Formats: sequence, structure tokens, C-alpha cells
Amino acid sequence: MIYKKQGNDPDIKKISKPAITPIAINRDAQSQYLINIINSKVPPIEPVFVDYDKDLNVKELKPQISLLYAQNNENEIFELFYYYKMGRGNDKLLATAINYLKYLGTSKYTPEQLQMEFYKLACSFRIYSSNNYTYLNLWGLNSNMEKALILLEELLSDPKVNAPAFTNLISDTKKQRDDNKLNQQAIFDYLRNYGTWGPKSPLTNAPSSAELDQLKPEDLISRIKDLRNYPHYVMYYGQMSEQSATTLINKYHQTASVLKPLPKAVEFIQQPTDQNKILFVHYNSKQLYLSMLSKGTPYSHSLYVPISMYNQYFGGGMNAIVFQEMRESRGLAYQASAYYTQPPKPDLNYTMSTFIATQNDKMDEALTAFKSILDNIPQSEKAFELTKEQMINNIRRQRIRTYNVLFNYIDAKEFGWDHDSRKDLFEQAQNWTLTDVTRFQQQYIKDKKYTYCVLGDENDLDQAVVDKYGTLQKLTLEDIFGY
Repeated sequence: MIYKKQGNDPDIKKISKPAITPIAINRDAQSQYLINIINSKVPPIEPVFVDYDKDLNVKELKPQISLLYAQNNENEIFELFYYYKMGRGNDKLLATAINYLKYLGTSKYTPEQLQMEFYKLACSFRIYSSNNYTYLNLWGLNSNMEKALILLEELLSDPKVNAPAFTNLISDTKKQRDDNKLNQQAIFDYLRNYGTWGPKSPLTNAPSSAELDQLKPEDLISRIKDLRNYPHYVMYYGQMSEQSATTLINKYHQTASVLKPLPKAVEFIQQPTDQNKILFVHYNSKQLYLSMLSKGTPYSHSLYVPISMYNQYFGGGMNAIVFQEMRESRGLAYQASAYYTQPPKPDLNYTMSTFIATQNDKMDEALTAFKSILDNIPQSEKAFELTKEQMINNIRRQRIRTYNVLFNYIDAKEFGWDHDSRKDLFEQAQNWTLTDVTRFQQQYIKDKKYTYCVLGDENDLDQAVVDKYGTLQKLTLEDIFGY
């Protein structure tokens, strides 16, 4: 960076940016205090894994509707979920419909009255829709579950148009989109999303402004009423016995006698990274956001342990290689991380993904340093043993409780597991070595091509630096947001 005196003074002096001398990282050094802690004898906490045969039960309520049941022995709160494996990817208006639901009433209750009825029962409901799934969650006092379930089912079967809420919903959606285009983190998220998927992606799969303008509240009402007629899970966590919960749900949960097939999901294509390229978006800031993306190997649950070990050592936290090298040693980053990430669906590929937030004039140094440690992973036996111990201890302490047991089961089933995957990691991590991590890095990470996502001030963009890393493609906000 060049610092200048202000004005037209002929004696203006230019000061060249000083070089950064990396600090030697003493990863292998240990203080006496740390040594004393390591040598202290403390009985280890034994890990507890989810047992899918004992901690929950799965049964068929109706064809294509399964009940996932887990007993609550801790308190008097129940959690009931209707979980659908469909979302924006199946219907881009579904998320809008789901958001509209919380502002609706029924023939019997206004929206305000309905909320008051739930309040009287010490119960409530929440809703969520992503690209791949949607759920409705009813929760509260177990003794009032029946009355609360009746209210929820009335709402799902008899929602009434709320015109003012619909107008506000559309207005708020457009306002949020405008705000996103001003927000540095939101812009960068969409840029990385573009780098991974291209112009058609899970984030851009949303109704356009023109489609929102043409939308009618009845379009959303019909989707809400139709949702129960698709295959789904009913998930219950509470004090009722499984038989009592089954009887209650069958009594009130209204569905079609024959369910509809799930709408075909949009197939988003992960972009190839067979050549280096730079995707650049202008943002007026002195802080540069950089990400390196590389399409990895197809998903396999056999890679769960190797990837976990690599991520923990390389990019897992403040004591990991990335943070120490990029921030502590070289002073290049405010934030830095790197992970070999699991895809959102098992039929997709992993992605090697890095992130660094630095100053605009440090783009070259940051990318050079990151590429160096990706291709030649720094070796420290003590750092590896520390991160391995941290991972093992985290598993020892972690407890998957309450309704999270049910979601853990659904996720495991989706990705090909018949047991808690943490059990494999805990057992195998004990025997892993730094050599094993390096072997994984050599096979899956080293010498890959990258899509470089850069968000920064175009006035500070150095073309000579850009040319070092690949072909430059400048994108607009409309390109990456899709609106």
C-alpha cells in the first residue's frame, strides 16, 4: 500500500510497503505449565454414542409416513416434527409459503387469536424450509400436546388468507434482497456459491421479483394445505409411550389416503475446477475476502475419518496449521480457515474450501501462502498430537440428546450410515498419525486447480497479481444473486 501526504505539495513522499517477515512457529515447544497438565492423571470421560436400536424406534404410521420415536425422561416438554425431504429445490415457492404460514389464522381464529391459544397451552410452533428439506415443529408442555396438535392441524387444513401479511411478506422479501446487496458477508456468500455451482444454484433458486409481483396469497395457501399429502417423517420426543403417541398422531394428523410423489428436485451442477480462474466482485472496502474452491472426489462415508483428521489438524481452530501460518506467523489474515467439506447430498462431490480476510494489498501474499501450505502441509508431530487429543476429547464430552437423536438418525441414513459415525472416528483416531494425514493430503489436496473467489475494491486490483493465478472473470451483483 502507498501512503501519501494530502494536497498538492510537491514534496510528497511515497513510502513503500514493508515486507512481512514470517515468525517462526514454535509448535513443538511446551511450557512447564502445559507439561504439568499433560502429566496429570485424570480419569477420561467415556464417550456416549447414539444407538439407533435402543435410543429411538422407527415404525410405519401409514404408507410413506414413518414415526421416529424417542422417550423424554428429563422433563415434561414434548417436541413433534413433520419432516419433509423437499424444499426450495423441489418448489422454489415453498419457502415463501412456509414463511407465510406463521402469519395466518383459520376460519375459527384470527392469527392473533390463534397465537393466544397456543400461548395459553404453553405451546408454540416453528417452521423452516431449506433447499433440501422442510419441517414444522410443534413443542411445549406434554400435558397439552393433544390440544396444541388440534390447533396445528386446523391451521394446516384451514389456513385463511391474510392480505396485509402477504403484502408485508413480499415487501420484506424484496427489502432483504436489497439489503443483501449491501452486505459484505452476504455478497461473499453468494460469490462462493457462484464459484461452487455457477449461475444456477441452491441460493439463486428463488422466485424473481417479477414472479413475486405476480404471486397471489392463494398460491401459497394451496402449497400449505398440500404439504401434508407428501411422504414425510413424523418425529416425536416426549414422555408419552410410543403407543400413546402413535394413537394421538393417527387420530389428528390429517393426510391424503394416497400420498403424492415428491416433486422432482432441480439438479444443480458442481462446477469443474480443471483450470485456475478468478471470480471477482467489486466491493468498496479496504478488507479483501478471498476463497479458494476446488471440486473434490465423490462422496463416500469411508472418507469420514480421514477427512475429519485432516480438517482437525489443518484448519480446525486456533491451534491448527491454517490459523497459525496465515495469521500468527505471516500476519496476513484477520480470519483464516480451510476445510475439505462434505456435500449437501451423498450423490455430490466434496469441496476443498479456504477462506481468508486480509488487506487489499496482500492478495498475492495471501494466495501464495495458502497455496504453499495446501500443497506442502507443514509437519509438526506435537501439533498433530494436540489436535488429535482435542478431537478425541471433544467426542468424549459430546452428548447428542433430546430430539437431536432423531435428526442424527435421519442424517446418518441419508449418508449411508447404520450407526453413529462418531464411533468410527473415536476408535480410529487413536491410531492415526501425521503420516496418515499427509498421505490423505497428498492424494486429495496437493496440486489441485482452484476457482479463486475475490471480493474487494476494483481500484486496488493488481492485474499482474491476477495473471499469476488464472483467468479473471468480473461479475456483477446481479450475476451472483440472480436478481
